[in-house]
Amino acid sequence: MLAGPQVHTCHECGMPATAGAYPLTLRHKCIECAALSAVEIPGTAEMTMAPPGSIATGPAWPVAAGVANDGKLWLHQAEALRELEAGKNTVIATATASGKSLIFQLWTLHQATTSLESTALVFYPAKSLANDQTRRWQEAASIIGLPRKTIGKIDGDVKSRPA
Repeated sequence: MLAGPQVHTCHECGMPATAGAYPLTLRHKCIECAALSAVEIPGTAEMTMAPPGSIATGPAWPVAAGVANDGKLWLHQAEALRELEAGKNTVIATATASGKSLIFQLWTLHQATTSLESTALVFYPAKSLANDQTRRWQEAASIIGLPRKTIGKIDGDVKSRPA
């Protein structure tokens, strides 16, 4: 005879436990008891820094001028640009809407306007994000005097030419 799945109950409220066992306590919980109800994160002081001089005085700077505070960027943006300027591979992992796109857009446009050998290939995981970012890239290119058509997009809707 086959045994059915073992049903556990939440050790806090007695409802069916759907969240599994917690490793430290080996107790089961329901989704409501397992979920965090609130997390309070205290505010911190704003941290800004001047970008590298080549960026701040370069042809791509007008793209950032509207968001830069007194010629400064958020600390993570300025530090990432310093790493890129030093020729280092750089990964930026910050919260949504924290200015990651501005980092690579500034750096890419700086390279595009200071080095004839530069080319960039940027991947986005979703078509809606790709459409939004293509529009932003085109606006940024236009701000620094590059034609909007400098920025192109390839997705599943682009027809390929026969060989």
